[in-house]
Parts: sequence; C-alpha cells; structure tokens
Amino acid sequence: MCIPATAADNLLDNGGFESAKANALYGYDWDSWQCKAITTIETTDILEGEQALRFTEANTASNITQEVSMTNEADGQIFELTFRYKLLSYTAEKPVWLNCVWEHPRDGVLNHDEEVLTQTLSKGDGWQTVTIKTSKPVGATKLVVSMAYAKKTLLLLDDWRLERTEATEPWLTVSPATLPKSDAKVGETKTVGNITIRQGHLTQPVSVYLTGTGSAMFSLDKQQVSAAEEVVKLTYTPTAAGQHRAMLIIESSEVPTLNQTLSVSGSASDPTLKPEITITPTTLEEFECTAGETITKTILVNGINCTGNIEISLLNNQSPGVFTINNTLMPANVQNGRSVITFHPLAAGEYSATVYYQTEGGTAQRIALRGTATSGEEKPDDFNTEFVFDNKSPQRVLIERFDNAGHNEQLQLANWQNVVVEGKKPWLSIDELNGEQMDCAKATAFVSGQTDDTEWEIWLVTPALDYKNAANQVFTFRVRGDYLFDGMTTALELYYIDATDPANVHKEKIAAGIPSTADEKGKWVDIHVNLAGSDNIADVFYMAFRYVGPSGTNGAVTYYVDDITWGNPNLPIITCDHSQVAFQTKPSVAGGVEFKVTGQNLTEPIKITLGGANPNSFAMATATTTNPSTTIELPAEGGVAAIALLQDAEGVYEAYMTMNSKGAATIRIPVSCLVKNTTAIDQAETNDMPMKRLVNGRVFIQRGEALYDILGNNAN
Repeated sequence: MCIPATAADNLLDNGGFESAKANALYGYDWDSWQCKAITTIETTDILEGEQALRFTEANTASNITQEVSMTNEADGQIFELTFRYKLLSYTAEKPVWLNCVWEHPRDGVLNHDEEVLTQTLSKGDGWQTVTIKTSKPVGATKLVVSMAYAKKTLLLLDDWRLERTEATEPWLTVSPATLPKSDAKVGETKTVGNITIRQGHLTQPVSVYLTGTGSAMFSLDKQQVSAAEEVVKLTYTPTAAGQHRAMLIIESSEVPTLNQTLSVSGSASDPTLKPEITITPTTLEEFECTAGETITKTILVNGINCTGNIEISLLNNQSPGVFTINNTLMPANVQNGRSVITFHPLAAGEYSATVYYQTEGGTAQRIALRGTATSGEEKPDDFNTEFVFDNKSPQRVLIERFDNAGHNEQLQLANWQNVVVEGKKPWLSIDELNGEQMDCAKATAFVSGQTDDTEWEIWLVTPALDYKNAANQVFTFRVRGDYLFDGMTTALELYYIDATDPANVHKEKIAAGIPSTADEKGKWVDIHVNLAGSDNIADVFYMAFRYVGPSGTNGAVTYYVDDITWGNPNLPIITCDHSQVAFQTKPSVAGGVEFKVTGQNLTEPIKITLGGANPNSFAMATATTTNPSTTIELPAEGGVAAIALLQDAEGVYEAYMTMNSKGAATIRIPVSCLVKNTTAIDQAETNDMPMKRLVNGRVFIQRGEALYDILGNNAN
C-alpha cells in the first residue's frame, strides 16, 4: 500500500504503532505496515503513546515495511528518518538492519544513499535510537521504509518518524503529473481536474496559464499562486464540436528550471449535429489467392461529429478466421484511419464476410467481402494430406500414453489422424527425450540446412469421442515446448471438431493455455479442458492439436504432447459453469455475475483468487463470506459464488479468476466489465446490424434473429 505524504510532521502512517487490528494469521495488522512475523501489542515497555509493537514469533527472516509516496515532494528535499527499537532475543550474528530504498517509476530501485539506508544496526541493550538523513533523488516517486530482521529475532518497535528537514533551495511540485481527457457537449462546463501546486523558497508568485490552439476552450480559476500549497481548478467549456488540445504551463519567472507543463485535451459534441462515418472505398474487389497464401486490402476511415470511438466488427459467413481485421476500435474523429483486411484461406473454396463500422448515434457503414482460394501444389504421397472422419464406434474413454509408438518416425495409431496440411514432416513419435525414457508425440518444423521460413501446418486428431456416455467431459493432456521465444509466430493450438456432417466439418479453436513464451520453454504443463455443460458439443466429436509455424532453422519450435485422456472416471477436476465472465454496467450501478463451481474427486477445498490487470477492481463472495475479497474458498464439492465490480468510473476493467485444489488442474476464467453510460449498440436501429449480447456470462453477436459466437459461428 502506498501512503501519500502530507503536510503533517510525521510522513509515516501509524509511526507510533498506536493502531492495531487483530489478525488470525499474524496476531495483529498495523495499518500500512507490512510484516510477516507474529506480533502483539506491548503496553508496558513503551517510549511514547499508549502502546508499541512486540514480536512474539519470527520463524523466517523478513522485513517490516511501509511505502511512502514522494510524488509531490521536491527533488533534493532532505528527509530525516528515526527508528527506535529494542532487541529482546536473537540468535544471528546480524539480527537487525535497515533495508530502505528509493524507487523510480522507470528505473526501479535506485542505489541513492545506499550506505545509510541499508546499514547494520546495533545489538545494544535497552531501547536504541537510529537517525539517518536522505535526500530525494531526481524523479523518484516512492521511499520504502524498511527494517529487516533475521530468523528467530524478537524485538520491540515504537515511535518511528519520517520528517522533512527545512529546505534551503527553491522548489516547486505539481500534482497530478497527467490530466485526464474531458468529454462535454458544446456550451457545457466540465471540471477537468484540480491541480495542487506546492512551493518553497520562492519570492515571486508562480504563474499558471494555458496556451495552444484549443486553449480558449479551457479556463483556470486563478492565474497566480503564492502560498506554500494552493489548488488550481481547470475546467472545459467547448464552444464548438471537435477535439481540443492545449498546454497548461506552471511557470516560475524566478527559477525557470522549475517550470512544468501538462497536456490538456477535451472532446466536444454538438447534439444538433449527427455523427457520421465515411469509408473509402465503399466496395472492394474480390480477394483471390492460392490456399495458404495471404493478401490484404486497406480501407480509409473518417469520423465526423463522433462523440464515442468508432467500433469495427467482422462476421465471416463460412470458416472463422479466413477474413480478419487489424483493429476493432478507432478514435472518435479519426482522419484517414487505416482498416486493414486480411484474407488467409487454408483450403480452396469461395468465402464471404462483412465488415461493420459504427459509432454512438451514427449510421453504421458496412462493406461486403468476397474471396476465392484455389488449390496449391499437390502434397507428397507419403503423408496424409486430407482429413477423413469416421463417426462410428466413438470412445467413451480415451487414454493414450504413446507407449511403444516408435522413435522419430511418423506417428501412426489406430483411429488417429496425422495430417499434413502444409509442410514436409508429419507428427512424429519418440521414445526418448534428452537421454530419458519418454514416449510421446512430437511436432516440429525444424529442417536442417534450410534457412527460409515456409509456413507449416500439421494436425494430430484423436479418434471419435463419445460426449454423452463418457464418465466425465474432461479432455486432458501434458504439453511441453522447446526453443520457445518471446514474439514467436509458431503456435500449438487445441481444436474441437464436429464432423457430424462430413461435407461441412466445423473446427473451433479452444483457449487452453498451451506454453508460448520464453520462460515456459522446457517445462511440462498439465492441462485439463472441461467441456461439461455445453449445449454446442456434438454427441460424437474429435479433439485435435494444430501445429503452425515457420520451418527451417531460423525460429523453428518443437512441441511434445503426452498422456492424452478423455472421460477418465477417476480424474480430480474443478469445473465452472462460465468459461469467461463478461458483463456491462453503468457508473454508480452495481454489476456482477453469479457463477457455479463443481469439484469432483477432490480432497481439499477449492481456492479462488483474482489476478490479472485489475484484480483489486473486483471482489468475490460466497454464501458464507462476511466480507467480499479477492480470495475466497469453496468446499471440495464446490458451490455458488459471485463476482462484482467495485469501480464506477467509465472504462474497461479486466482480471481473471484462478481456481485450484490439490490434484486437479488449475483453471483460469477471464473476467471483464465495461462501465459506460451508452454504447453504439444501444443506438442500433436496424435489425441486421451486428449487436453484442451477454447470454449466461458469454458474449455473442446478434444480427436480426440470428445469434453468433465471437468467432462468427451461428449459435442459434
């Protein structure tokens, strides 16, 4: 927790340890202090106030730490730190020492004043007092005040202080460092923000003024400040629609090096003018290429009188992913924005799609896409190059360990498909990996002596699987990636295949968390994919692994797959009735989603934690939860819980829920919430425009009476 520095003498929160709250794990919490030892309240042996902090157990070496925000403090300001402590018992030669550091938002931990901030402390009897001085380095935003202690060190702490010393040089600080963009209607006044200006040792007033082409649209409630601390109010009153920008200058004529500049921006709309989108060209010639190749075309997009972003969506009428777009949002009044459409067919045929451009209150623009793919060169005869699906005799249980399948030869298993769509090497079987016995399947595009980067695509497809009659609907496998690197284009993907109609086979990629980054290379990962509760799974279906990536020696990646199972009756599993949680709400309107978690063959409770980009913007609760939290537990058999958003400012908030229990694969559920008063979807007037809909926690797109999933597949 970061505590803002105020004008108070002691910049430390709870520096006298007078505030404490009982904690079942560590004895007591001490407000902003972070401490892993077990502590209690000392009321007899104290220095000031009514109590001190007493260590009762320290099983590991650790720190007692508090972070103090220094954003508003002047560079070079000198601070005095005073620590008071009393050693009760210890076994280490070095039982206690200072571990303070300055932090910079870009450079991280700084070495500034390291000799005084990290010194070893005295082991003397009775209360000890240590006072040090440190100056704020340029650009630092945080001082971490910390005392470290060795294992089995018990001590008393009381009356810690962090104080500014009197500065002798002129200084000036401005907060906040950036200002948010303001939105308003023409003639309306909106507050952009309040700017706090602090200064010292300046004899002349500090000037505050606006400059730039859009400065007339903004105003300040004062043009000069002379007090030690003053607040200046900045407002936005647009007289014309459009985007407005200006610069806010805080200027000291006495010491020009202290001058600061903030960017100011606003977006104004005129309710009497209708938002308009134009696209050039309005039609595109047909895309034509060989299957496996890629071609692109560009559309220029312009927005006029728009108050919200321009939203872009694409619906494929056949196979998902044949047509793609490079972005889904553009700024409100973009000029000549580039919307790039890519055509990448994997098989010969005719394809079509539609791209939509829409904004709040405006008329949607659409452009029809058509593409034709011709077949490429003939594939080598010694590989399977076509899929053949036989839905007879589906398996209720599949357990494939790849035992005795051979070494570095084409993988051939009864009822499995090993298909080369593009490339010169199918899936291989191996029985040894790095000198160890290891029976598994291997996919790689490595070709010795080849330096080009021809794209390969090879598939490994399971036998037909029985969905209804399986003991459970969980597909599991182990996977490992070698030679992985950040930014690579190679991918191993998991697919669900419905071949009920062999003439119209449906393939859908499943997000499974397969390793794909440098720090994951060389590590086996167990993955469980739960298909239970889905109405979209065919009674007879297939699962498949698709390897796609460049071949040769430059950038080729290798993947291994093992222990593939379906319907294993003794599998410890966790399931959730939501594969993702997505909801929308409006500012100051409570929003949330209830979800159900089920545990099978578990021996321990199910722990659910929040992580990701904005975990603290959400909270979870169960029927027995007293206080909503970012961590909850459900019994081993599972139960019902809920997640809610804690924010009311407009924007998109994202996180994920991680669910785990001993013996079961960890599952991760993405969470997102859009907070917005009105969206472009709310303004839709025609039945055939695509509209996003939330159904049972999943996002769909509706066009007329038809409902599509996010891949553009019909979901009715």
